[in-house]
Amino acid sequence: CYAAYTAQKGQRLAIGGGTYVPDIPAGAAFGPNIPGFVSNLHRPYEKLRVADLLPTAKIYPQVMLAFSL
Repeated sequence: CYAAYTAQKGQRLAIGGGTYVPDIPAGAAFGPNIPGFVSNLHRPYEKLRVADLLPTAKIYPQVMLAFSL
């Protein structure tokens, strides 16, 4: 799904922190972290670019559909 909307190969990336995923069998956490952009997610001065959120808004529903099949 990521490659279809970004024209970049997706890769797994661990950024640390806690998540709900260990409670979900075969679960995977994912978010709008775009390579090359320092977002400071969950820190002071957290930010995202609108241009990065637009493909994310398309990727999330596709991922949810893929996991529900």
